[in-house]
Amino acid sequence: MRLLEALCVAKNNGLIHPLDIQFAHMIAGDYQPVLMLAAVFLSRDTRVGHVCLPLRNLCPAAFFSGLHQGLAHMIWESSGNPKDIERVLLACPVVSNGQTVTPLVLEKKSLYLYRMWHNEVIVAQFIQRKNLLLDVEEKKTRKILDSYFDQNNILNWQKIAVAIAITCKLAIIAGGPGTGKTTTIAKLLGVLIELLPVPQRIKVVASTGKAAARLTESLNLTLQKIHRIDLVSRGFPREAITLHRLLGITPGGQRIRFNKDNPLPVDVLVIDEASMIDLAIMAYLFSVLSHHTRVVFLGDHHQLSSVEAGSVFGDLCYNASNHYSLYRAEQLSRLTGYKVIGREDYTHNAISDMICVLPTSYRFKQSSGIGQLAIAVNAGKAQLSIKILNDNFSDVCYFSLKSAADYQHLLDNCIEGYRIYLRLLQAGEKPHKILMAFRDFRVLCTICHGLFGTAGLNEYIEKMLHQIGLIFAHTSWKYPWYIGRPIMIMRNNPALQLCNGDIGIAILDDAREMKVWFLLPNGHTKAFNPLLLPLHSTAFAMTVHKAQGSEFDHVILVLPHQKISIITRKLIYTAITRAKRKITIYADQGVFQKAVSLDILRRSGLLDKLYANGC
Repeated sequence: MRLLEALCVAKNNGLIHPLDIQFAHMIAGDYQPVLMLAAVFLSRDTRVGHVCLPLRNLCPAAFFSGLHQGLAHMIWESSGNPKDIERVLLACPVVSNGQTVTPLVLEKKSLYLYRMWHNEVIVAQFIQRKNLLLDVEEKKTRKILDSYFDQNNILNWQKIAVAIAITCKLAIIAGGPGTGKTTTIAKLLGVLIELLPVPQRIKVVASTGKAAARLTESLNLTLQKIHRIDLVSRGFPREAITLHRLLGITPGGQRIRFNKDNPLPVDVLVIDEASMIDLAIMAYLFSVLSHHTRVVFLGDHHQLSSVEAGSVFGDLCYNASNHYSLYRAEQLSRLTGYKVIGREDYTHNAISDMICVLPTSYRFKQSSGIGQLAIAVNAGKAQLSIKILNDNFSDVCYFSLKSAADYQHLLDNCIEGYRIYLRLLQAGEKPHKILMAFRDFRVLCTICHGLFGTAGLNEYIEKMLHQIGLIFAHTSWKYPWYIGRPIMIMRNNPALQLCNGDIGIAILDDAREMKVWFLLPNGHTKAFNPLLLPLHSTAFAMTVHKAQGSEFDHVILVLPHQKISIITRKLIYTAITRAKRKITIYADQGVFQKAVSLDILRRSGLLDKLYANGC
């Protein structure tokens, strides 16, 4: 059988996308089977988020994660049972080592699309260039740091994180939910404003509109708590914006607003939810930053990576352990007053000297089920996770999802969760109060289609709410519009100042006209005619991916009744950590265990590039 025919069999079984085959055929034609084999799996891997394809994965055992071995061997034999794949690929004119521009690049036994390789090189070179510690006036810095943190002998990693960030051109602060990342941002900016002699152009950004709005709220609350409102007049930012807005990136637009000759006019750039930034955006960001700009990344490296290819933040945090070189540990000890331990086997000025992991969650007590469940899932402890689900924690509920009765129980629970905001709507409360109530509860799914996906659940929740009279039609609008409909914006619209992920609700205005109301970062509300809205969808149920950057008091997580490879440990962890007070999980126990056991790391060559150059 010819290779193309064998690949079509895999396509018909849903294992390879038609675009993968089209790309491979375009690259290799009909007469280069080894190149076609490599190209089709490179295309597939890139499409699901990997940056490169290690040549060791070009073997039958790795084609389909060890499954479908009969088909895998048929594809291998159809490609001619290749022996020296590296030599064969480098002999192809469309493959190079990166010194010339070719569609594919083969470097260190990994195959890349050229654009992926080029972006990775940009990121690596930036980190190597920026990976320099800064000298500070230590006596003055220690005094300012002490003014922002309680003076005691208990080691405070937030203080160490700030000390790291003010002494680095590039710093990384990682931590799970409730570890105080937003508080750390506010204190870091305050320290910098007091420390640096001239006013700084400071920008605080997040990966999504929803995350930026939440960060804006948190920054202002934290600013009040630390009693430093005076910092606003000295440049402290009161608003966080999206990274796309900062860079001037619009859907379908060309990235030409900034470049190396017209760099981004920012002195201090703080980026929250950095785990959601893909390789292409990170490379563009690094290519337009001025050499003097300080950059601080914050995020949870255990959460889901970006939708597009790459996992730069996760790669950089891969060995994060709060271990530092001897020089760095001594410097941090002098600045903070703590005894920071250094290690002789850690290289001075390496990535480890730029990173601080905030280890303590202030949101969850030790007795908290959510906190224990998140830790167990993150560690891949499937049996312990099941035990926690079945224990009598007040903030963790678990229900099986095997029968029609189980599904009805799920729907009943969803209706109960949304009843509060709909009762407020019927009582004629102000849009602000209704929107705030809607934020307390959310249904999260791991897939989009079917009974257990967002489409099916949104449909059934709507039907039940209509049947019991909690949502109702408007005389001037037809389905899908009705009073009380929650929608999520799916595409940024700078003209309307609406961002992907923003949530609005259809509510009558004072003239009894239906408008869609949104809660703004400053606490005000804004209404739009439904016809003016960008692409949107009903939002009773939303995907875990779309919920990143958001938090809810109570979360219901719904897993499908079959094991699916995209449902992984990071997905479950991300969903659990969206809940602040309660998580309710509907899932088959076997499906949940499989998901917790499955951890798929995105492949890239970034760490190899960095450590090969002494990072």
